[in-house]
Amino acid sequence: MDKIKKVLDNTTMDEEVIDHAISIKNKFRTSVATAMSAAFGFILALYWKDIVVESVNKMVKSMNLRGDGYMIRIVAAIIVTLICVSAIYAISKWGEKNGPSK
Repeated sequence: MDKIKKVLDNTTMDEEVIDHAISIKNKFRTSVATAMSAAFGFILALYWKDIVVESVNKMVKSMNLRGDGYMIRIVAAIIVTLICVSAIYAISKWGEKNGPSK
């Protein structure tokens, strides 16, 4: 009887080890997927950087701002900050929405 109990105890332990290994595997996949998504996002940001800079420079020119480059860069930084904060806010609100539940 003791041998059977030992075997059953070991089986339970093995299932716990397997469950833990699966959990670690899933967490690893999630972490890798997150890192890869961030890397692709960084690549996209680098690509769009020049377009954003050119657009902001055109906006600053259309405002007929004259002066040293430092002040114009500050105005450009404020414009980009307002746009980015608005986009982050909109994206965070979109991410909070839940789909229909089953």
